Amino acid sequence: MNTTPIIEAGKEMLRVIVLAVLPIILTGLNQTTGQINIDWKVIAVVALVAGLKFLDKWLHEKGVELKDRGNWDNSLLKGLTRF
Repeated sequence: MNTTPIIEAGKEMLRVIVLAVLPIILTGLNQTTGQINIDWKVIAVVALVAGLKFLDKWLHEKGVELKDRGNWDNSLLKGLTRF
């Protein structure tokens, strides 16, 4: 089993999470009350987007792996979004 698709998809998911953490922290600290308020809906949306990005990248990388082996499957190469 080739772990490259899983590793590449994991890196893509972490990129989304890292880019989303800073605005979430700044929004939580920007409250006038002086307390840190975390909006769990925002965290849920970030988790959903990161999960979908992981799935998209994994499907794409799996398609590339199959293409390299000679099993041509154009639908996997396009990932989840198909474009």
